[in-house]
Amino acid sequence: MKSTGRWAVMVCALTVLPGCHGGSHVETRLSSTLVFTERNVVPLNVPDGSTMSVTLENFGTETVTLVSVEPVTDPGLEATYIGWSTCRRAGCGTFNWDEHGREVVSSGVEGATPIVLHPRSDSLDPDGGYLEAPRSLIFRMRPRPDDIAANSIEAGCMKIQAVLAHLSSGRTVRLEFATGGYIGGLVRPEPTPSGYAGCGNPPPTRSP
Repeated sequence: MKSTGRWAVMVCALTVLPGCHGGSHVETRLSSTLVFTERNVVPLNVPDGSTMSVTLENFGTETVTLVSVEPVTDPGLEATYIGWSTCRRAGCGTFNWDEHGREVVSSGVEGATPIVLHPRSDSLDPDGGYLEAPRSLIFRMRPRPDDIAANSIEAGCMKIQAVLAHLSSGRTVRLEFATGGYIGGLVRPEPTPSGYAGCGNPPPTRSP
């Protein structure tokens, strides 16, 4: 994938990505107002993978409605959108996709689609914090059952590079981390919490 300016160009004939059909050529605009303000990396501790949540915020001036979302992943990584949460109950953060993790995540999901994002400026409390909690999108990540996945996870990290958001206006935009780049990843377990091989440590979440 090659980005030129604010445009991300996907060449479907060469790379199989969500939203690509056959050998068609798709152009998707990189959003400058809808951005992830959180990035999470989680170790692969169980065969069925792990979940992570990442906060998505609207820095524009108008309410935006997402009708569907599609993660764009590295080769070998399978990522599935589970739903969104305000994190008031549970489910946010990272969890192993085992019996306990599935229960916690399910209890925290408040919806799937549509995802309505009001302008961040309308959601901030003048005294600090939020009047309306932002939406965190929850994804399940696991290696695909093939050699590509095995080699990728052994190398250190497989990432969700971006999310394609299909809007109620009919447009499709590419969503990335606020400062650019991937929004999350799955890594092999490390013997010590010294960092994440191949991903680098996630930066702190941006505060209101």
